[in-house]
Amino acid sequence: MAASSLNIGTVYNCQARHEGALVQYQKALEVFLAVYCEEHPDVAKIYGNIGNILGNMGKPEEARVQLKKALEVFVAVFGYEDPLSYGRTRNFLCCSSRQ
Repeated sequence: MAASSLNIGTVYNCQARHEGALVQYQKALEVFLAVYCEEHPDVAKIYGNIGNILGNMGKPEEARVQLKKALEVFVAVFGYEDPLSYGRTRNFLCCSSRQ
């Protein structure tokens, strides 16, 4: 179910149906948090997806919270030098600079 919600959320995002994408990503996050711990890369990816959607919806404060969660998990799991952590750092900084 979580994978389906992620896929549907991605399709909605590509169609600029941000509300629908957000709902689907939140459903997936709920399942992933029940299965994995908070500091799991897949959970971090969903936080990042939610952050990007919220940014697209014009909610930069809420986006920043989600992107920061994603960044913290990637850094905790992979360290600052990992490309995934670097990309999340860049996303977070871009979101923060839009304010």
